[in-house]
Amino acid sequence: MQTMDRPPEFTHPFESNNVLWRAFFVVRRALFLIYTFTPLMSAALMDYVFAETDYSTWWRRNFLDSMFRAMSRGGCSTQKFAQWISMRPDMFPVDIVERLADLQDNAPAHSYARTRALIAESFGQEVEEIFEWFE
Repeated sequence: MQTMDRPPEFTHPFESNNVLWRAFFVVRRALFLIYTFTPLMSAALMDYVFAETDYSTWWRRNFLDSMFRAMSRGGCSTQKFAQWISMRPDMFPVDIVERLADLQDNAPAHSYARTRALIAESFGQEVEEIFEWFE
């Protein structure tokens, strides 16, 4: 698959930092993801173990809530993945689809000013310098 060449003047901010900073960033992100998804993995295991017991309803609800929290905290990629899952009742159990559907309209959000600041921080340029128009 052929891809476009990166413009020569562009250096991603991650690459412009020193190796120690990058290592710290990667380790911090990995720890955050472990912290975020460990409760989900534990709840999934318990849901599986107790599936045929009197506690199955409680464990299933706990699993669904853990999934929702992990997906909403995990960042934009996991939120988009959860939104995609919520639109695929042909591929996933109905209770998962219904629980993750809350992320369609109630996903965590930040302000427009924060979006502009993140773009400026990431690319080293203001929004107007990068895009012809931006809503």
